[in-house]
Amino acid sequence: MARISGISGNCTVAGYGINFRDWSAQFTNADIDVTKFTDSYTAHVSGIQGGTFSASGSINNDGGGPHPGDGASVTLNALAAVVLTAHANCTYTNTALITSVDVAVAVAGEATASVSGVFDGAVAMLWVD
Repeated sequence: MARISGISGNCTVAGYGINFRDWSAQFTNADIDVTKFTDSYTAHVSGIQGGTFSASGSINNDGGGPHPGDGASVTLNALAAVVLTAHANCTYTNTALITSVDVAVAVAGEATASVSGVFDGAVAMLWVD
């Protein structure tokens, strides 16, 4: 597979009118220590798995709200479809509970927003060479 660059990436979070320009995802596995008194070395087993994501970019007003003028509310208690793209045919897809939305507007700069969430179940990974 050829090397990839961020210019081929993308991010969609259903229901958010943001022109995303960066994203990150973290996948975790709980480490459970099962060492007993007579063990010479620590012993561990795999615990519950999970993941989080965050994405940020500039706010737009061309659909996909919530954004000014659409009458929608910022909803933090619902699942949203999330697709994180590193390159064509290289994606992570799942639904996520949105845990935070940050919005910032500067008089001499852009209006930006970031969205963070926790994945709901296993994340589907498509990675085609």
